Amino acid sequence: MSSLIKLVSDTVPLYSRLAIFVGLAALAAVKLAPLMDEKHSVQSRITKKELAEPMDSALFPQYIRNPEGLYLFIRRWEVPNAVAHVFFAHGFAEHCSRYDHLARLFNARGISVHAMDHQGHGLSDGDRAHVERFQHFVRDFALFVQTEQHRIAANDGFPAAGDISASVPGYTRPPCFLLGHSMGGLICTHIALAQEQSYASLPPHWPWAGLMLSSPALALDPSLQNPAIIAAGKVVSYLLPKLPMQALDTAVLSHLPAVNRRYARDSGGYQGLARARFGIEFLVAIQEIQARMGCLHLPIYTQHSELDRICIPEGSRMLHSRAPSTDSTLEIVPGVFHEHMHEVQWAQSIDKYVDWVLRHLTPRR
Repeated sequence: MSSLIKLVSDTVPLYSRLAIFVGLAALAAVKLAPLMDEKHSVQSRITKKELAEPMDSALFPQYIRNPEGLYLFIRRWEVPNAVAHVFFAHGFAEHCSRYDHLARLFNARGISVHAMDHQGHGLSDGDRAHVERFQHFVRDFALFVQTEQHRIAANDGFPAAGDISASVPGYTRPPCFLLGHSMGGLICTHIALAQEQSYASLPPHWPWAGLMLSSPALALDPSLQNPAIIAAGKVVSYLLPKLPMQALDTAVLSHLPAVNRRYARDSGGYQGLARARFGIEFLVAIQEIQARMGCLHLPIYTQHSELDRICIPEGSRMLHSRAPSTDSTLEIVPGVFHEHMHEVQWAQSIDKYVDWVLRHLTPRR
């Protein structure tokens, strides 16, 4: 009997420890499961039948739907008889409605502006600030451009059928320009290079008249280029793609306290940490651009903030030194932080983009 009691006393603590371990492991699995799925959580609720059905654009005129079934919010600032159309891409953790002031200055000079909230941003579907592949941002933006250009042609009385990039007899296409801020600048540069290198994988669109960039994300801070950190990031990106990793220093967005306060309280923005998968995909997208800068022949105009600590100016300098474009202008905006279009001289910065567009108008084709 004594041996039986001893056996029980020896084994009960072990079972208890095992039970505690299993319980903690189960709890951890429940907590980590959402972080392990590389897909947006909403995708699990999108059926094949829903994907097969065309989206009713008359019922949802402010949205397009991407191949994964995510609804992406579109905003338009249009003027009658526009002399040009600007397609604007916003940056990471923000949304296109922050740029109403920019669009209004373009409108005042007869230029229409079209913008979209990237997946996981603003009013678009998706887990906040998450993307499975950076090229999904690029593809979504190309799809948005194609959809808007179809609509522009239809409004001009020439409904486009099939390939929007093909010329339509009797129709002269309006000049179209790209404008991207920060991460949006990286997206727009990918879009511009896709035109130069004829990417069959992206939706076709009209030729671009020029590429405009605002403090674009074309190079990483050297402190983030440690091979050990990148290797560890790739492992985490694979195992826990949605794990929050890196903070964004909002204090260095602008010298205007009101801008920083509004950003921190903006319900349409994202104030959390950048996720593991985004970080690695962002790095890869930058490396791809740096390797292909020598293929960019479009007219390019860039303004980059001198005191930018979020997207260092070296990336813009690299682009303008490597690109073979014969019409390439880089301006370093003195004494301002990352968001020079939300700084003290914001109107002057935006007016320079407007002036550049007006100087680069070409006859409609």
